Formats: sequence, C-alpha cells, structure tokens
Amino acid sequence: MSRRYIGKQQHSGGRQRPTMFLELDSHADTCCFGQAHCLVLKKHDYVVEVSGFHPDLPPIQNVPVVQCAVAYDDPKTFLTYMLIFNQALLVKDMTRALICPNQLRMNGCSVRDTPKQFNPTPGAHTITQDGIVLPLQLQGIMSVLPIQKPTLQEFNETFYTDQLIMTAASPVYGKRLNKNKGFRTQHKFTKLTTCTPTQHGLCQVSQLPCMACPLHVPQTNKSE
Repeated sequence: MSRRYIGKQQHSGGRQRPTMFLELDSHADTCCFGQAHCLVLKKHDYVVEVSGFHPDLPPIQNVPVVQCAVAYDDPKTFLTYMLIFNQALLVKDMTRALICPNQLRMNGCSVRDTPKQFNPTPGAHTITQDGIVLPLQLQGIMSVLPIQKPTLQEFNETFYTDQLIMTAASPVYGKRLNKNKGFRTQHKFTKLTTCTPTQHGLCQVSQLPCMACPLHVPQTNKSE
C-alpha cells in the first residue's frame, strides 16, 4: 500500500488545545479512540462487538469502525502533523485512547516501545513513520504519545502536506481481528477493488488522492 507524503508546514501560533495522550497497549487488538480524542473522517458500514478483559463483563455492542485523525505538535520543530488511523474503533465515552503497536507495525511504522532507562540507545522509545520520529513519553509504566484533537479546518490545511498514515486502510486486518476473542464483526467486510473516495478526496484503500490512485476508474460521460 502506498503511504504519504510529508510536507513541512508550520502550525499557526497561539493555538491552544487540550493535550491528551495515546497509550500503547499490546493487549488491544486494534486502535481505540473516544469521541474526545479524534476527528472522525469516515465511518465504515460495519461495526464490531468489543469484549473486556474478563468474561463476566458484558461486551460493548455496535462499536463503529472509523478512519480518524489526531494532531501531533513536534516540540522541536513546531510543526504539526496529522496522524491518520484507519480501521480504528470509536468507543464514544472512552477516556483513554489506545493504540495497538502491531497494527502500526503492519503499516510500516517502527515502534520502539522500550523505555530509555532499559534501552539507552539512539532512537529508543519512539514511533517512526515515513522518516518522521515521534518521541514517546512515560506516564507511570505506560508509554504514551501526546496528541490533540484537530478541527476540520486544521485537518484540511494539512490535506496535501503534513499527514502520516499510521495504520492500513485495508479491512483485511479487520477480518483477522474477528478470529480473536476481543472483537467479533457483526457485518461482513467488503473488499474494494476500485478507488472509493472518502469525503476528503482520499481513496479508501490506497489513501492517495483519487486522481493519483492506481485503483481509480475515471467516470465516463453517459452521453458519449
């Protein structure tokens, strides 16, 4: 899968947004966000059932699968990057956002989640995607990444520049999830063979702008 495409655009000064954190959780089968953490770009036409860590806990029904974005402000360069998460779960009232390290790795991210006191080497305790290094922090024993929820205007300002695709758009990973105890799909996944644009003009499969996507089939004029 093709991925994007890093530009350099300095974020607007004086912007104040509450900082939240993405927690790395190797027990999560896929990335999970609450409504307060992310800008939802697309909701898919299938849902999942999410089970907890104990069989006596009731599962959460009809959890949407979404494409979403969070903003990361680089403290050294003062650049803002939009981190795009495909095939993520949206648990509306969830207070802690969880990211699955292996779901990131499946899309080419380097996830080095060992804290520096246990691995004092260059590049330790970071996530790297497309050459951009995102330093992790520790909160207690949890490795976290500080993020903010962007507005739609802020997302559109970085549409062709400062975006990092963190997880794959293909629902093949989702098919694999429903074999695990924590996630069972209630609707069939549909394999897309042609470019299907999102509301922001990206192909749902390749994440490329539609006219640059190898799956794009130009619309013909019926009168011709």
